[in-house]
Order: sequence, then C-alpha cells, then structure tokens
Amino acid sequence: MYPYHKSRFTVVIPIIHEGRDLAALYHTISGAFLLCSREEWTAVLDSRGIGCDRATVEHLCGQGILVTDGADETAVYENWKLQHVYSPLTIKSKMIATRRCNMRCKYCLIDKEVRDMSSETAREIDKFYLGVIREARPLAVSDEAGGAETMLNAGVLIESAVRRFYFCEGLGIPYSLGMVTNGSLLDRRTIELLTAVGLKTIRVSIAGPARIHDALRPFKGSGGTYEVIMRNLAAISGLVPIMIECQYDSAAQDHEAIPEMFDDFDRYGVAVDKIRFCPILQTRTDSPFQSGMGDPEIYLRLTAEARKRGYSQFDAPPSNRCAADFRYHYVFDTGGEITPCPALQGGEFAYGDVRKGVDFVAESQILMRRLPDKCLHECDLLPICMGGCRQQALATQGDFSGIDCRYDSLRIFLQSYVREKAEETLASA
Repeated sequence: MYPYHKSRFTVVIPIIHEGRDLAALYHTISGAFLLCSREEWTAVLDSRGIGCDRATVEHLCGQGILVTDGADETAVYENWKLQHVYSPLTIKSKMIATRRCNMRCKYCLIDKEVRDMSSETAREIDKFYLGVIREARPLAVSDEAGGAETMLNAGVLIESAVRRFYFCEGLGIPYSLGMVTNGSLLDRRTIELLTAVGLKTIRVSIAGPARIHDALRPFKGSGGTYEVIMRNLAAISGLVPIMIECQYDSAAQDHEAIPEMFDDFDRYGVAVDKIRFCPILQTRTDSPFQSGMGDPEIYLRLTAEARKRGYSQFDAPPSNRCAADFRYHYVFDTGGEITPCPALQGGEFAYGDVRKGVDFVAESQILMRRLPDKCLHECDLLPICMGGCRQQALATQGDFSGIDCRYDSLRIFLQSYVREKAEETLASA
C-alpha cells in the first residue's frame, strides 16, 4: 500500500458534539464532506494510511481527502479548473437590458449611462446565443436579466425570454430565468408573462428597514423607495420565489437594525424565499463606502438572525469565484457587446460582439488570469476563489486581471458552512 497524506485542499474543522471530539473534513475541489472522530482521523494521518482499513483509505482517496505521496496537487487544480472553466454542461448568461435607472443608490457600481437595448439588438444577441446552445447542447441553460433597472425595458426582456424558452424547450433543455431588480417598478402582469417563459426567481436589492434603505437607495428625483418596493413585492408574492439581497455598510452600525426588515415582510404580506447578505463593496468612483467586507462577524451575525427567522443560509459552500473566469458564462451588454462582467461600464473590456462573434485572443487573455505562486501552489481555498472578484481587483488595484484575496473572511465563512452541515448531519443521524 502506498503512503498517503492529507490533500492540500482538505479543510479540517474541529466539532464538539455531546462530548464527542469530531473532525469535519471538507475538500474544496470535490466538495466532499465527511465526519469522523478526531482520534480516527489522527490515526490515519499518523500512519499515513499504512495498516489502516483499506476500504476506508480508498474511500478517503476517492473523495480527494487523502492523496498519495508525490501527487502534484497544483496539476490536480489546473486540470480541474480547465474542465470547470470550459464545461458547457450548464450555459449561463446575464443580459443587461438597460443602463437606465429610476433610483440613485449611494453606492452604485455603474456610472449613470443612458443606454437601452433595442429589440433588434436583442434579436441579434439571441441569434448568437441560441447558436451557442444548439452547438454545445448543454444539460441546462440558466439566464439572468439585469442592468441598472431591468423593468425600464421589460418589453425587450419578455421578447427575448420567449425566444430562449421555446428554443430550449424544443431541444429538451431545461431553461430558467432570473431577474435582478430594485423592486420599485414590479407589477403582477409582467411577472405573470415572465413566469410563463421560465422565470424562476426575482432578486431584489434592499438595504434594511425604511429609514436605512431610503437613505441609501432613494428615487432619482429624491424620495423614499422602501414602501413602494414592499407593496410591489406583496402584489407579486406567491407568483415566483423572491430572493432579497440585503446590502449593508460594514463601517456603520446600520446592520444592527436589519432584523426589523424581516418583521416588515410579515407586515406587508411578502413571502420571501431567501435572504442573502452582502457588504457594500468598493467602487472606482468617489464613494464614501470604502470598508468592503469589513468584520466578517457582521455577516455571520446577520445570517444567524436570518436562520432564527426561518430563512436558510449556506445552502451552498461560500465562494469568491468570478463569473469572468468561465467560458460559457456570457454577459450581453445593451449594444450587443460580449463583456466579462455586468458591473463594468458599457462595453468595457468587451471580448466580442454578437454580430462579429468572439475575439479568441481577447477571450484567452481574460480566461487565463495568472495567479501568484502562493495562490497557485499553497492556498487550500483556491478552488472556491480562483483569484476572486475581478471587479473588486479593478476597483482596488486598477487591474481587471488582479487578485481579490479574501482568504481570512472566506475561511471563516467556510468554517460556518461546514459546521452547519455537521449539525444537520448529526441531527439526522
């Protein structure tokens, strides 16, 4: 039997349960999760697998938890990444239907550009995109409509959704559509039309209860938006799952009042499916919000409070991966440009156009971001980061190919995720 050692990508989290000393093992490439006694895990490590139960060692190796001595785990990562980056099993796209907005959020990432996608451009986009789908024959297609405020160009969105839904249906490919909106223009009729052609979720940005939200996310001509959004959400409640994306300023104490928003959902009769929290991130503009992630404990306190109210958290492992790192994740800008990120300015860093196709050289420069040696050869969290958010690297370093390292925060979030999985596993045992 070959000697073994713990994989570089195996994260070990100590768990104490009813007096038992356990080890939760999580592999950041395979996603494998295992629970065992600390004594058993220590015995495997100390013996390097020699003399241990063969079936146990083979299982640990099959999950990636253990590797043979001499294994090049950098090569393992690079091989996994290439398969992951170029996999067409699920094709995704983000369509920016408009760059207009009826609100003036204090921390908006996008400059105020007045650009709408025309029906003609949307048809050109779909001609290109449906051609990609026809050729790749994925197992699923997952789209999202966004922009400054999607509902300002809802007609074009509906037209495109109809084309995509029935095209995928004809090929037997499951199709899903998500929509990102500020919620101020939502109406029941539009949502009914979209649910008929694949709308599966609506993601609405809210910054907390009225007094906080209205200060951060007012209407363009001034005036609060909170009550309007709540009434609109109540009007569509039950038609489609609603996800709330709650932004908070990590440098302020406003986040302490966010649980009041949960009470408002009940008061207005809004059925919320999920709540996710996100600190207000840095921008390239002159913004007072420069604290970024801040103290990760804020995030953990918010998720804990949400769980107490029945909103599940951590249904997937934490990730800092950037959509720009994936070959089959398209962003279609208002003019038909193919760009790597929806948070960029109009047409910025475009690596193609739907009328001309993809510029192979430009695309390769984006996909093949070079990582520092420490990331590539040492980091155990590299598979759930892959270099991090490029928009944040651009905002903080002026380099879209830079590295957005959030190691300390990401590790804390991963520990919370693994501990929650361990609690669920032990509760059901």
